Amino acid sequence: MNANIVEPVPAMSLSGRENTLVEAASIAGGIRTLARRLRVPLKQLTSWIEGDEEIPLPVLLRAIDFLRGASAH
Repeated sequence: MNANIVEPVPAMSLSGRENTLVEAASIAGGIRTLARRLRVPLKQLTSWIEGDEEIPLPVLLRAIDFLRGASAH
């Protein structure tokens, strides 16, 4: 898969935590790239974004750190 291709993020009603992951995926260039940055399996990240499971606090904090770093540039 070409790393430059931006993958769409599923559109749905999201909580604030899920929105954090969606925003981070958008900035990262897709869900796959964000999964690598957060060091989590793609399937698990997708499950969190879809609201199937609660996002673990350490993962959420890494996503917030990523967003803060991205906004600083």
